[in-house]
Amino acid sequence: GSTTWPSAGEDHTNTWTSWDRVTIDHFMASRPFGKWQVLADAADDAYTGVLDDTGYANDGTTPLSDHEPVAHVVKWVGPALETYTTGAGTADEAEATRLVWGGAAAVFEEKGKVFYLTRNNMRTDLYLGQISDENGMPVLAGLTETEKKTLLDCASDDPRFQAAIQEYCIDDHSFIGETLVTDGGTVIVDEDAALGNATAQLRLDNGGLRIAGTKMATLARNVSVEAGGGFIEVADADAAVTASG
Repeated sequence: GSTTWPSAGEDHTNTWTSWDRVTIDHFMASRPFGKWQVLADAADDAYTGVLDDTGYANDGTTPLSDHEPVAHVVKWVGPALETYTTGAGTADEAEATRLVWGGAAAVFEEKGKVFYLTRNNMRTDLYLGQISDENGMPVLAGLTETEKKTLLDCASDDPRFQAAIQEYCIDDHSFIGETLVTDGGTVIVDEDAALGNATAQLRLDNGGLRIAGTKMATLARNVSVEAGGGFIEVADADAAVTASG
C-alpha cells in the first residue's frame, strides 16, 4: 500500500519549503499472519537494512531521502494458505481458508516437516506501561517504574498480565476453514483452538497431529484420515485427550 506525507488535510504541518507530499511504499503484517513472517535480510546484502551505502541517486552523492531509507526481505515461515469454496451452488456458498502443512509450505523441509501451530504470536514489541484501554488510560495498576519499562512476556503465567496476553498475544484463528497435514508432515498443537473453531475440519493425508503438554483436554472437531493415512499422537504420558468430533 501507500500513504502520503504530510497527510491529506494536514499540509499546514509542512513548514519546510523543500518538503512536499510524496507517496511512500509500506508493508503491514496483520494478525494473525504477522507471526508467520520474519525479516530475512542477508548480513552481506548492502540493499537491505538501513541503506547507508546505497541510498543515493545514480550520481552516488544525492541522498534518496532526508530520512534513513530502509529495505527488508520478508520471509513467510508458516503453513501454506489455500482458498477453497464451501457450499458450492447453494445459498450458503462462501470462500474459506485451508491451512496446508506439507510440500506446499515454503519452509516445510527447512523445519524438518514439523510445525508448531499456536495462536500465541510471542510478540516482543509491547511494554507493560503501554498497555491501555481504548481511551489510552493504563490498565495495569501498581506497576513499578521498572515493570512499566519491561516487555510483556506472552508466555508469562503471572495472573496480573493474563488479560493483556489474551488481548495482545493470542491471535484469532477462526479464519481457518480446515487444516490439511500431508507429505509426511506433523503439526503440533497444545490447544484445540489453534486449529480454528469447532467447525474447522482436520484432514490427515500422510501426516499427523501431535498434542503437546497437558492443557488440551478435547480435540473438538471432525478428523478425516484420508488415503495416505495419518496419526494422532498425545506426546505427554500424563495428558488425557478426548476426541469429540
